[in-house]
Amino acid sequence: MSMSRLIAVCLLTGVLLVVGLGHGLAAENMVQNPTFADADKVIPPTGWDIYGTLGDSTITLVHADNPEERALHIADRVSAAGAPGEIGLVQRYIPVKPNQAYRLSAAVKAVPGATTDGAHFQLRFLPSGERIDIPLGSLSTTSFSEIVIEGVSPADTKTVVIYIYTLAAKTPQFLIREVKLAEM
Repeated sequence: MSMSRLIAVCLLTGVLLVVGLGHGLAAENMVQNPTFADADKVIPPTGWDIYGTLGDSTITLVHADNPEERALHIADRVSAAGAPGEIGLVQRYIPVKPNQAYRLSAAVKAVPGATTDGAHFQLRFLPSGERIDIPLGSLSTTSFSEIVIEGVSPADTKTVVIYIYTLAAKTPQFLIREVKLAEM
């Protein structure tokens, strides 16, 4: 075998090894039903629970036949503080490790003519109750944006809870397409 051919084989082997290792490093999504697969049949989708009280508010599937736009539409329609109006989805008791860095993300989009003010995303560690809560903020109405929470679980952590919710005193609406939780 010529020297140039031997070098080419070694380089190719190295590239294949790095590519193969890279696939093994992809973090597993720990969320059950992260894309709300059966939302066309049941709300809340399998693996999720309703957070709060729906009342006049709604959680519906939109664009079911378009994979690029398919999402849940969360619409808070109650604006009185203290009234049953906090709504959203919650996924409880996902087993995690203590002292481990986690990344929680979601693909979200604003609804034209509506506000996202009062919509939040939360990662809560149990049993400590420590939480990271962020507002959805200003979102595009034309494309999905990724919102991200990163944090390290406290030493006593056994599980986490994910909340996607609205505050009672506001009337936000938003679309959510996918949720991911992974070790970092």
